[in-house]
Amino acid sequence: MPTSLVLAGVFAAGLGKGPGIAWSKDYTRAFAEAEERRAPLLVHFRGANCGRTTVPGATESRGGSRGDGITRPLHDTELGDCDLMQQDVLENVMVVELTRRYVPVLVGPGDETLNTRYQVIVNPTTLFLDPWGNEIFRVSGYLERAKFSRILQAVPTDFAPLAAAGRGLREKPDDLAALAAVAAFYESQRLRQVSERLYERAQAAPAAAGDLARAGPHPPHDGQGQGGRIRVREGAGRRPGRPGLGCSSPGRRQRAPGGGPPSRGGDRVSAPAAGVSRLALHGASQAEPRSGEE
Repeated sequence: MPTSLVLAGVFAAGLGKGPGIAWSKDYTRAFAEAEERRAPLLVHFRGANCGRTTVPGATESRGGSRGDGITRPLHDTELGDCDLMQQDVLENVMVVELTRRYVPVLVGPGDETLNTRYQVIVNPTTLFLDPWGNEIFRVSGYLERAKFSRILQAVPTDFAPLAAAGRGLREKPDDLAALAAVAAFYESQRLRQVSERLYERAQAAPAAAGDLARAGPHPPHDGQGQGGRIRVREGAGRRPGRPGLGCSSPGRRQRAPGGGPPSRGGDRVSAPAAGVSRLALHGASQAEPRSGEE
């Protein structure tokens, strides 16, 4: 068979449909399985209201700040974010393959338990969670396939070092020792955006307030702070050769003016500077008694 035909077949297979993601609607069982396997969770929220009113002849450009996005006539496709995410991203063979190490959960209309727990208000929303259900990344709305794939690959493959802290954070979200340990873990994985958010939460934890106040003011730990803020830019702190992720940082919803839905931009995320000494934070976390040690 000519080489050109073989390559064409491989390319077509990559674009076509194959076995889809094996979504589970039983989130209780899925979360238990993830903890047992120490596998990350992929939780996709698809509500009843995922379409939008369109005007005949209107067009819309999606993603592709570097020219790799799509422009579609709204009146021809009539695809809302949920359908576009499903057809363009979640049914793609390469994306499906990248999700095989995850425990996938599909949340539809009806049971609002997980919507409430994770404060999900936009459809679709996709959460990337650790094996204990703690949020790592969040994608609100549609995100082009290439960036979605990079997030799937960025989530760590080995969560064994995080076991104790992950369980502690699930049981007590403001546990200082757990927050500091989880932040250090993601920092070691070069996921700077995630670690910064967790260091912020650790700084705000009740147990840290007194210790950090007694330690006195500290300059921003990375020297980048200006006026109490830093800019976490695309690819900041990533591994050499690793593309930027282009996703929103959990807990920091980028809302449009007038209370509209969160912004789809994810190339740059503004984050308040942690502005604390990691050494002081570590000392405070070590001084806090853990469960069963009081």
